[in-house]
Amino acid sequence: MRDAIALADATGVRRIHLHIFGYYLLILKSGTTEPEVSRNALLLAARMTADTAGGDEQVLSREGLLAYAAVREVFGPDETPGIFRDGERVVVLIPTYISHNIQKTTGLGDVLSSTAFVADRF
Repeated sequence: MRDAIALADATGVRRIHLHIFGYYLLILKSGTTEPEVSRNALLLAARMTADTAGGDEQVLSREGLLAYAAVREVFGPDETPGIFRDGERVVVLIPTYISHNIQKTTGLGDVLSSTAFVADRF
């Protein structure tokens, strides 16, 4: 996460969106968007991605919950669930849903990214 923030600072980009096994991470420049809207877009994308994978049960990723706890240790309490501040950057982190007995994996990253971008008004 620190490297993603450093990359955003070095390049001057307003947002970096990463999907990692277990959680989704979004680094935003402060004041460029409403972080709650971006977080909600990621939550919708997480649900859509898990639904697209199929399966018979969805649970929050253990890795994502551990990452969330680690971020809270580094940045302190979130200002609203999943939203943290680090100077001029806003960090949004949400755990993924993991689908059990999935039917499909191809294209799930595309579903995640496209849904998050369409649902977010940046």
